[in-house]
Amino acid sequence: MNAYEKKFFIDDVLWTDTARPFFEDESTKPEQSPADSQEAVPVTSNELRCSVCKAEIGDNRESFVSHYRTDWHRFNLRRFMRKKPPVDEATFEEILSEDDLSDHDEEDDDNASSEATARGVLTGCREYFRSGGRVLSFYKAIRVEGQTLNEVLDRRMTCAIFMLTGGHFASAIFHRGELFAHKTFHRYVVRAKQGGVQSVMDNRNGAAHSAGSNIRRQNEKMLREEIGEVIKSWKADFLHPAVMPLIFVRCSTYNSSVFFSSAASANTFEKGDKRLRSVPFETKRATLEEVKRVYQQLRTVFDHGSIETFQNRLDDQIKKRQRKIQKQLQKKSKQQNRDRDYSMIEEDSDSSEELENPMKTMIKHAMVGVKKISITPQKFDGISEELIKRIYEAVCDDRASELKLIEEIFNGEQHVQYYTFLRDYRIPPLGNTFLHIAAAKGSSAVVKWLLDVGVNPAEPNNAGGYPVQMAANRAVVDVFTIFRSEHPDAVENWDKCRIPAPKKVDPEVEKRRAEKKKQDRAKKREKQKVKKQAEAQEKAEQEERDRFLNLSDREKRALAAERRIAAMKAEREGQRCFQCGEAFSTTPFEYNDNSFCKIACLHEHRRTHST
Repeated sequence: MNAYEKKFFIDDVLWTDTARPFFEDESTKPEQSPADSQEAVPVTSNELRCSVCKAEIGDNRESFVSHYRTDWHRFNLRRFMRKKPPVDEATFEEILSEDDLSDHDEEDDDNASSEATARGVLTGCREYFRSGGRVLSFYKAIRVEGQTLNEVLDRRMTCAIFMLTGGHFASAIFHRGELFAHKTFHRYVVRAKQGGVQSVMDNRNGAAHSAGSNIRRQNEKMLREEIGEVIKSWKADFLHPAVMPLIFVRCSTYNSSVFFSSAASANTFEKGDKRLRSVPFETKRATLEEVKRVYQQLRTVFDHGSIETFQNRLDDQIKKRQRKIQKQLQKKSKQQNRDRDYSMIEEDSDSSEELENPMKTMIKHAMVGVKKISITPQKFDGISEELIKRIYEAVCDDRASELKLIEEIFNGEQHVQYYTFLRDYRIPPLGNTFLHIAAAKGSSAVVKWLLDVGVNPAEPNNAGGYPVQMAANRAVVDVFTIFRSEHPDAVENWDKCRIPAPKKVDPEVEKRRAEKKKQDRAKKREKQKVKKQAEAQEKAEQEERDRFLNLSDREKRALAAERRIAAMKAEREGQRCFQCGEAFSTTPFEYNDNSFCKIACLHEHRRTHST
């Protein structure tokens, strides 16, 4: 019922004069409780008057006791409980004479039930009312205790709003539609890339000792103190009960202690304060703009269309709810009947006598297809309790090799007995076979082995569930699918046991898929190779770095000199004297972009080329 066409504000005077509750009886609430209605109200010193029937009943105890026992008083008492006006004695006599008292009660019951269902559909955070032939609603949270509908609508809303989310705090005072005061600030308290404030993580996993965690803890403490200062400074001027009728607070549960305390405090609100409300809709990050939006949303009245349109939608919702309830009741009734039949058959199976009662035989036949065997596990010759436990553990742990070892214990015809046990043994209380258990535990190897030895995949348990339906993962389902493709005649109706048919594979598509997998594996190997090389290089660099750091200063200087000399030699390698052609053994002499091994070669070159 949240659809609406238009929006109004709570202080719109165009329609508040004609506003009436959607359920008419909401406007007239009885001043007395049903328990108090039994008291007789004195009219004069000698007369008593029934507060339910509104009639004089005499001046002594016997007279009003006899009145309480009359059908008239009981009829009016039922009407009083349904918030309906009483009828006088003459009207009651007419109803009684027409012999429609029970019909009248049934009609009242139906009306009350229908109205109760309508109220149940309209439960939520809004209150619905009528105005100008239309149905409207507003948030119940803005209604101050003791106010009538018109008193709520015929005023400009004054309230305080406090919001705290993830270290963001915003608060504001609104007076008759105007922003009067506000305060916002932010502290770093949320763990980056992980979410959650630091205090929650400390409570869950213990206190961390990093620099960031210490900063966040300190910021949380400062945030609490700053919010407390805001509340304290506003309490005297803005939040006094005489001037502030409503206080809205939006915060997480772990931050509730920032705003609320069980005892009166200057920095928090007392939990018993009737002005406190929670924001009845979703909000975003706590900012001043979001606080303004929350205020506008709170003072909004939603138009749900005409009364007829709204009533039709309401009737549809009521029918849906009734169908849902009826379906749940039928399901519960069927389950109760099934459990009762199970218990009857179980009791019969415990007896050694044959079933001679035809009714018991009919019940057993009725349970065919639902309950194949008794809940009580069967006993097999040669199969001890220890061996059953060993087999069960092997099935749960996906140890098909263990089941094969157990098979070697049986010789000759005993192999048949072992396979029969694996096929027919049922585990209470649901009557699961070993194939059910293996599928539920994800034991794909055991599932394949059990299917190969002849365990029937089309055998349901007591609840009608097939083994493939209990599969814990896709691998187990694939085992059933492969078994169906390899043994198409093993089961008469594969669809009944819910095993999917194998997909038809196009050879070309399968070839492309295999080629793609091959390429993916090659890429993966290449990535791993590059990664290993980078790791080896990084490791060698780290070792060299550690070795250099362990050297003394003198050794470091000597190593640097060696590297410079080696670099110079590498630079001069292959170079020769421009004059004599000798390889350089020392630093060459440079002249006119030429290099010479000794000064004599330089002089000879200058003398030769002087002319």
